[in-house]
Amino acid sequence: MHTFVIKLKRRMDYIEDRHEYYNVYISKCTQCKHFNFDKLKCPAYPNGIPVKYLDGSQVHDKKESDQKGEFVFLKESN
Repeated sequence: MHTFVIKLKRRMDYIEDRHEYYNVYISKCTQCKHFNFDKLKCPAYPNGIPVKYLDGSQVHDKKESDQKGEFVFLKESN
């Protein structure tokens, strides 16, 4: 994850930049039942989906040690 930190008077603010990496055309997240498009999050990654999935370089098709629950890519049925 590429997060920039800005220090402001004893407080730290984080700039969320996942939207810069999200590729709507390549990422399987776009087609996943669990994906929250507005927040670029899902139940497996409630604090933000890793860039490797958002940019489409990998598919989240197996449980990872850093995720929550048993959620993996599940194609949205229309």
